[in-house]
Amino acid sequence: MINASGTANLSNLETLESWIEILNSSAFDKLEEVLHPDYVQEIPQSRERVRGIENMRQVLAHYPGGFQLARFERLGMVGSAAHYLMTASFSVVKVQGSDDILGVYMKAHYPDGSDWYYASFLEFRDHKIVKGTDFFAPLFDAPEWRAEWVQRME
Repeated sequence: MINASGTANLSNLETLESWIEILNSSAFDKLEEVLHPDYVQEIPQSRERVRGIENMRQVLAHYPGGFQLARFERLGMVGSAAHYLMTASFSVVKVQGSDDILGVYMKAHYPDGSDWYYASFLEFRDHKIVKGTDFFAPLFDAPEWRAEWVQRME
């Protein structure tokens, strides 16, 4: 992708935005623009590793029902953190990081009615994503035994 100054040298945040654009448009033929040749995605909870851009392209292309669930809209910047909104299925809670690591925290609502948190930690090399580590966690009720020492969050 070409940035606002007309150069191909993207900042990590611009790379994240380009990654989102590629996901939005299902333009998986453009993955090389944002993913480093050594790209790896890890999902520790399922003990899976996707190694290489072509394997990632195939995972995205074969996503059940298509990848239309992952729609982002840029809401704006607050400091160095970008804020995004996804379809009713996903809501970005926070994007933060520094140097060559960004964390993206989302809340997901699945068709079965369950709600989950999703955290993706993106590592960059040469302003391309070289590694993504993704975690998925269902919401659960807090145990009563610690109620007197904690504050409930909405």
